[in-house]
Amino acid sequence: MKRSGPSKSAALRLGLPLAIVVQALIFDLMHLNFSPSSLVVKFLFGVIFGVLRGKDRSLLAPAVAHGLIWAVFGA
Repeated sequence: MKRSGPSKSAALRLGLPLAIVVQALIFDLMHLNFSPSSLVVKFLFGVIFGVLRGKDRSLLAPAVAHGLIWAVFGA
């Protein structure tokens, strides 16, 4: 029996822009807090992280950006 290869990434299945929006929503839910303005800001940070990840396919840039945001804003 022939094994199928690994499944395609979300970016390949959905297209990069939609995959970025989906991961930003997941990022937002993981940082859930009930302030609407906070949810918008964290969603936007999630989009930025997704764009950084999508550009070079490395987690280094979004990880550094996340650390800088923690250092500057404390959350």
